Amino acid sequence: MYCYLLKQVDLFLQIICKEKKYLWLLYIISNGLMLLTHLGGAFGLLTQWLWFVILIWQKQIKKPTIKKFILSQIPILVIWLLWLIPFFWPKLITIINSGW
Repeated sequence: MYCYLLKQVDLFLQIICKEKKYLWLLYIISNGLMLLTHLGGAFGLLTQWLWFVILIWQKQIKKPTIKKFILSQIPILVIWLLWLIPFFWPKLITIINSGW
């Protein structure tokens, strides 16, 4: 898992810092699969967001890249919700029926 997490961060750095545009699809698929297979992948995504905010604050990212990065998070979230909703729905129903 950790090797996969490091690969995600490497893809992030190549896309954001080196501006390799052809890796966006691989980045989306990679992050989506990581979230589907292991919940620890959320920490990798949070780390990427933290670096993203730091790089924006230091003004090292161009505006088109910022837009593409934010738009790339939408399919990743949709992929994760495909797993998250069915996983938590039965637990939510149980909590609601028991009155919290």
